[in-house]
Amino acid sequence: KIYYKFIGFVGELHITPTKRWTVLKPKNCTVCGVEYVPRSAISKYCPECREKIRKAQGTETKRRSRERSRQVCIELSAKNERLRWIYENILLHRPICPDVQ
Repeated sequence: KIYYKFIGFVGELHITPTKRWTVLKPKNCTVCGVEYVPRSAISKYCPECREKIRKAQGTETKRRSRERSRQVCIELSAKNERLRWIYENILLHRPICPDVQ
């Protein structure tokens, strides 16, 4: 198959045939400034920096995920404590609120 790339205005039909996976123009890495050939149009980092950035982002993502799950565990344990207290008071036929009769 041949894929076409439109160049110019919509009214003009300047079509140049291109291969589907053409080599992209070299870019400069946003971290170290080294020029590299990107794998995709949105890449920002050279291969060396990409590994470091992915590792750092993965570590941060895992840390946030663990923090969220820790928070959920704390909330659930507090909820279970309240439910157990209410359940024990109902079983012992004690009023939950002693002021109300």
